[in-house]
Amino acid sequence: MQPPGNAVDAVTDTRRELLRPQLVRLRQQTIDHPTATDARTVLCGQRSMRLSASEWASIIQAFKEVGTGRNCCHLLAESVALEMRSAERGVSVEDLGLGLALARDLTAARRGLLQAGSNDRAELVDQANARLERLLKYLQGELKPADVHRAQMLSDLYPQETGSLLAVRGATPAKKVPRAVAPASVSARAVDSSAPRRWRAWGVVALCAVVALLLANTLRSDKVPSQLTRKDFADLPAVVNVKPRGPVLYVTLKLSRWKALDPDDRRSFLARITEKANDAGFDQAQFSTDDDKLVARWAKGEDAELF
Repeated sequence: MQPPGNAVDAVTDTRRELLRPQLVRLRQQTIDHPTATDARTVLCGQRSMRLSASEWASIIQAFKEVGTGRNCCHLLAESVALEMRSAERGVSVEDLGLGLALARDLTAARRGLLQAGSNDRAELVDQANARLERLLKYLQGELKPADVHRAQMLSDLYPQETGSLLAVRGATPAKKVPRAVAPASVSARAVDSSAPRRWRAWGVVALCAVVALLLANTLRSDKVPSQLTRKDFADLPAVVNVKPRGPVLYVTLKLSRWKALDPDDRRSFLARITEKANDAGFDQAQFSTDDDKLVARWAKGEDAELF
C-alpha cells in the first residue's frame, strides 16, 4: 500500500525545501514587480543584492508554469535564493554543499545551451555562475578544509529538480477550501490530515540518517589532497597565486599574460596545471584572472573548460 501523499517528495525536494523561505520571498517580489525594465534590488539579511534587468526577467520567468528556458531560469532563481540564505544565516557547510550542487548544474546547463546555439541564455548562465563563484569562494575561505570536503560530498545528495518552482510550498497563495463535515460512517483515521505530514517527517529523518552514514564512512576513507603552493608552479609566470580549499584548487592568473595566449595555448597552459592538481588528489580547479574574473574550470576526468 502506498503511503498517503508522496513520501518521496521529502527526499527529492530537499534542495528546494532548504531554499523554500527565500524562494517564497522571491516569488512575492515577482508579483510586486512583474516587469523587468530596470535592475532590481533584493534585500537579504543586513545587505541588499543588485540584479540586472535580464536576471530579474529570468527570475520572473522561473515562477511561471510554462515558457522557454525554464531549466536555466530555475537555476538562476535557486542561486539567488542561496545567496539570500547565506547572507541571512551566515557560513555553513550545508550552504556550500548547495552551492557546489548548483555550480555543477549550471555548468551542465551552459554546455547544453551552447550545443543548442542559445548563446544569449548561455551568457545569462555565465552571469549566474560568476555570482555563485564569488559566494563559493567566500564560503570555502571561511570553512576548514575538512568542512569543505564534507560539503563536496553533500553536493551529490542535492540533485537538480526539474518541476515547476510553483510546487515549492508557499510559492503560490493558498486557496481557501470549504471545510467539509465527514459522514459519521467515515473513520477518524480516514480524515486525519496530519498523515501526509507524518510521512514527510519520517522521510526527512531517513534522509538525515543516510547523510550521516555517508559522511561517517567517507570521512574515514577519503584522503585530503596534497597541498600545492605558488612554488609548485614557478615555471609558469602567469600563475599569480594558488589556494587549495578542500578538494578544489583556486588559481589566480595574471590578466596581461592570460590575454596574450590564444585558445590553444590557453588549453595547453591549463593542462600543465591540472595535471599537477590531478596528481595531488584534487577533484576540481577554478581559474580566475587577477581582476577577479572567472576564465576556466576543470573537473577530474575532463579537460579544462574555457569561459
